[in-house]
Amino acid sequence: MDVVISNGSEQDLTMSYDEKREGNFQRTKMKFLHFIGAHELHSPDMWRAALTEMIGTAFLMFILFSSIIASLNSKVADPSLLVLLSIFFVAFVFLLAIAPLTGGHMNPTFSFIAALKGVVTISRATIYILGQIIGAIMGFLLIKSVMSPELVEKHLLAGCSIDVGKTSGINPGTAFIFEFVSTFVVLLLGVTVAFDKKKSK
Repeated sequence: MDVVISNGSEQDLTMSYDEKREGNFQRTKMKFLHFIGAHELHSPDMWRAALTEMIGTAFLMFILFSSIIASLNSKVADPSLLVLLSIFFVAFVFLLAIAPLTGGHMNPTFSFIAALKGVVTISRATIYILGQIIGAIMGFLLIKSVMSPELVEKHLLAGCSIDVGKTSGINPGTAFIFEFVSTFVVLLLGVTVAFDKKKSK
């Protein structure tokens, strides 16, 4: 009789331990899913916002670079001012249009900062970034389809050339440093100004 009671007690303890471990696992899982914002993957609003980011990024690429190329091909002696005005005006208009709908990121760096600061969830930022990459590719293809091959070769779609044949391209090391510094400046401004909660209040 004592043996039966002992076996029953050990079995109850084992079951209690297994149930406790399973409960801890489920709680940890739920905390993780809540932390990354997995619930938003089932939200139609999030997917509409991501689609808006994709379309907005595509048209921003197309209009922005078209304006820059048009400014560079103008008959003005120094088109630098026109380029700056074009960038400011186009970016300002797109921010006014997109910001109320999605936050107006239209750049993976800004979505990364927003997730880092807790403005958006990791899941939303990831979907935004995927949409922005697809939108940028769409904008690039759209520009290339309407531009003449001569303009494409001349301006390289408003980008910098990296050791391209006889053109005055820059080496990959210099290009990496330029991109690193530029992205760092954007990150710094985003963290300290754009997504700073104290200043936004």
